[in-house]
Amino acid sequence: MHSTHTYRLSKRNKTRFFSSLGIRLLWLFPLLIAGKCEDEHPPDLLPDVEVNYIVNMNLPLYQDLLIPGGYANTPSNIGVQGIIIYNFNNQYKAFDRACPHLSPGSCAQMEFDGTFYLVCPCDNAEFSIYDGSAQNENISQRAREYHVQNLGDNRLKI
Repeated sequence: MHSTHTYRLSKRNKTRFFSSLGIRLLWLFPLLIAGKCEDEHPPDLLPDVEVNYIVNMNLPLYQDLLIPGGYANTPSNIGVQGIIIYNFNNQYKAFDRACPHLSPGSCAQMEFDGTFYLVCPCDNAEFSIYDGSAQNENISQRAREYHVQNLGDNRLKI
């Protein structure tokens, strides 16, 4: 004859078990999300470069940056192929002009279309000026964004 045993957890032990389980799951959740984000946006194909560039918006080359919606390009030797800077309601965005989904030097510099997109001239791929996201289904890389620090006195540091 077989005997069957039923194991029951007391209310206190149930609380401990589920509390412990919940804490473990909370630790796993960010890791799962982080892994998911990395899969969605593979790295661009551009080399790592150090950028330490001061933009003086009092200079004619950069005066358009004083107006929301204004933009300007740095010289092509800054970043990989130059950087485009955009004034988004006095919050500045900076993106490399190299097409992130192509090997460097294989294409001319991206241009801002004057509305919402950076456009790669080789294949007309579009990238959002707000967050660098690709607007074409077959491209998953984002335009490389650089941190912009407002130094005051109409100066930015990229």
